[in-house]
Amino acid sequence: GGSLASWDPGGALCVGPESAGALPGPACYGRGGRRATVTDAHLVAGRLHPEAFLGGEFALDAEASRAALTALGAEAGLTMFEAAIAVLEIASADMERALRRVSLAEGHDPRDFHLYAFGGAGGLHAAWVASRLGMRSVVMPPHAGVFSAVGMLAAPARRTLAKTVLCELPSQRDRRELFADLEERARAELIAEGVAPSAIKMRRVLELRSAGQGGEFAIPEGPKLVERFHAEHERRFGYRREDRPILLVAARLRAEGPSSSPWTAQTVRDEAPEPFATETAILLEDGDEARKPMNWYRREEMRPGARCTGPAIVAEYSGTTVVPSGWQARIEACGSLVLSGPGGAA
Repeated sequence: GGSLASWDPGGALCVGPESAGALPGPACYGRGGRRATVTDAHLVAGRLHPEAFLGGEFALDAEASRAALTALGAEAGLTMFEAAIAVLEIASADMERALRRVSLAEGHDPRDFHLYAFGGAGGLHAAWVASRLGMRSVVMPPHAGVFSAVGMLAAPARRTLAKTVLCELPSQRDRRELFADLEERARAELIAEGVAPSAIKMRRVLELRSAGQGGEFAIPEGPKLVERFHAEHERRFGYRREDRPILLVAARLRAEGPSSSPWTAQTVRDEAPEPFATETAILLEDGDEARKPMNWYRREEMRPGARCTGPAIVAEYSGTTVVPSGWQARIEACGSLVLSGPGGAA
């Protein structure tokens, strides 16, 4: 949200990597920032509520955002709203490229997955990013803005150890010996952290590649390893290389104790929550002219089973989620806000 927007020497609009940080932060924070950020663009576009930010505890300066976007647009002959939409388009495109690198570039079809979105600004872009990738559902976990911090508290104690090898694939017996000292070290370190020996789980992974191949990929240790390697190679690259030796690049061990989820399932009841406001906002896919009335809901007031239909915006203390036209949102049993796109199950 703090990524700064600027024009490069060639006249192209850039968003980031320079950031306004927390101080002074976006112009709308009223802490001295004058340059336009992604947060300012969302506020100008009507996707942030000046009086619902941080649960209403932090009022946003809409006039400061308008001034920043007006100044940015003036450099290229754009209106304030055109500049805001351009900033948001570029920010979403940057996120899309990053997701393509960790999905399609790794041989995974994003259409087979749900998109998890978190952080204070994640929900502002999530539905559009998902649409660009052909994904039809988005999951916003409870307390999405502090999800990383919650994860640090709830995640299991873990050790990930590796040993570089670079040799032709050894026998299963030799591979067991390869992991033995890694397992001993990981077990000792977890026990020292208070994890019961009986609760420790080990996962052994081998980084493999064909001889002459430039990159390796991970295959879990276990039966039919060679067969699974060739099947994965074919899935990723479209062909097999069974005539080439398989090389073991590294052995990786993940050892972890039990996790503790902070959320429990609750009874789900269908209900239609009451909006706390109806405001006009610009929808990303429709541009400057498509200013539509959008209902605003407080996530804290939405119980499991609550549903709303886009265009709508769901505000919570640590974040904001946009539900575009054609999308639906519901609260599932453990409190996650699930967005379903056209053709997806609500």
